[in-house]
Amino acid sequence: MRHVFLLTWTMMRGNGLMNLSGDNRKKRKLLGKVGNTILMLLVAVYFGGLVAAGAHFIYGLLAPAGLQDLLISLFVSATVLMVFFFGVLYVISIFYHSSDVEKLLPLPLTPESIIGAKLIVTAVYEYVFVTLMILPPLIVYGVLDRQPWTFYLISLLVLLLLPLIPLCTAAVLVMLIMRLTPVARNKDRFSMVSGLLSMVVAIGIMYGMQSLGSFFGDALTRMIQTGSDRLASVAASVFPGTRFAVAALTSPSAGAALLQILLLILLTAAILVLTLGVARLVYFKGVIGLSASTARRRAVTTDTVRRSSRQQSSIIVLMRKDLLILIRTPIFFMNNVLMNLIWPVFFLVPLISTGDGLADIRQMAQSLDLAGGGRTAAIVLAVCVAAACFITGTNGISSSALSREGKLIYFMKYLPVSYTRQLWAKVLTGAAMGMVGVLLLFLIALFFLRPVWWYTLLLLAVLPGTILVSSLSGIYFDLLWPKLNWDNEQKAVKQNVNVLFGMLVPILLAGLMLGLVIGLELTLMPAALLTLLLPWLLVLVGHQLLRKVARPLLEQIQ
Repeated sequence: MRHVFLLTWTMMRGNGLMNLSGDNRKKRKLLGKVGNTILMLLVAVYFGGLVAAGAHFIYGLLAPAGLQDLLISLFVSATVLMVFFFGVLYVISIFYHSSDVEKLLPLPLTPESIIGAKLIVTAVYEYVFVTLMILPPLIVYGVLDRQPWTFYLISLLVLLLLPLIPLCTAAVLVMLIMRLTPVARNKDRFSMVSGLLSMVVAIGIMYGMQSLGSFFGDALTRMIQTGSDRLASVAASVFPGTRFAVAALTSPSAGAALLQILLLILLTAAILVLTLGVARLVYFKGVIGLSASTARRRAVTTDTVRRSSRQQSSIIVLMRKDLLILIRTPIFFMNNVLMNLIWPVFFLVPLISTGDGLADIRQMAQSLDLAGGGRTAAIVLAVCVAAACFITGTNGISSSALSREGKLIYFMKYLPVSYTRQLWAKVLTGAAMGMVGVLLLFLIALFFLRPVWWYTLLLLAVLPGTILVSSLSGIYFDLLWPKLNWDNEQKAVKQNVNVLFGMLVPILLAGLMLGLVIGLELTLMPAALLTLLLPWLLVLVGHQLLRKVARPLLEQIQ
């Protein structure tokens, strides 16, 4: 066991759990840790608050009928199923596709030691999710139901044991699949498919939460009771420990609860032994040769050579290179490109799920006087500009442009192109993808607003400058604190504090222009001049600043 814990500690330090910044310089390392910690705490508080509010709402519906115990069954069963779903994704990624696999295989380590350590690392990720998913409802239930102190002790034990059975089940399933079939052996294909599945699940959860607004009273209570019973039966049939966990939390006496906890411990221990036994038999046979790759051969023709050697603008060539990397790398595609395409989904799902939402929005839009050129038209224009700032700022393309280069950033120093032009190519790449997302929402806004033709042209005129300055602002943070020492693409974008900083300037700019339009009570023409000229003025200032700081900052990077 000592080797397992030592290997676990090494993996956690190597994959970024203990070193969030990935930078060797102390100041940058400290800043990265602080920024990532603040970001994770904000997200955790926000998500935990939403779950607690939902649990409080459901408890208020169930308590009058004496069905408050269903709250425990509902959240425990849902958590177990979600742990299994994400466990499959984590297991494939950590057990087979992590960069440390090739270093561990030649070492004199048994499969049980490697899988035991990787299982603990995977469990750490799952415990973060489980804590946010199940702890707030348990606290809400304990406070509202006036449970004794023993309930919170039992809750802590259940929290520690709950994710292990579904996680071990996912590990056994994945190891058998990887040994017998090539379904998940392609890393890029797996990353793309798993990311899309995760996003579909997230949108489905959001759609389900929005749909609750169309139910009231007894109808919602019956729906929760039916859904809880079905969910609990599925979870209990696949993961028997779920029944013990729910029984321990809802038992009337401490003795009965402890008996259920003991049964849960015994079942968990048996599942762990089974998992390590399966690992001994199939893990090495499924992971050896996984890093090998093949490629199709293509004949090089004269036309191919002529097209590839045709002279083009250096910025166009660099933009095309960045776009290809963004699209062909699954992690970059999911976190940078797809973010621009899902905003219409997030906008339409709440409207569709509330029944008459589309009709209400259309009726409200028709009541707006856009052709008059008054304050209403000015506010709508400012709102569209603010939305463009937000969409472009949140895609993280320019604020992680240098970090995505990683250790190959030295290639920028060999190109016969100025640093300023190379950086502008990255800025324009982020602006181009931001324009795609903005235009998708723009088309939806046109469908609802039905403005006159000149107002549509005015909207199109103010968007380019707004999008460009929002993309330009992000490149400065990555110039100051590039995150180059990474061995996993996720660290360049998902664990990069520069992406968070890159969101702040566009959000502040959006708030500034919206506040000036509303606070100064501007009509359409002054608002149009403000939203048109201010972004381009900032672009001009940003360009001059970029020319001064690009060379010294890039030359400092070793």
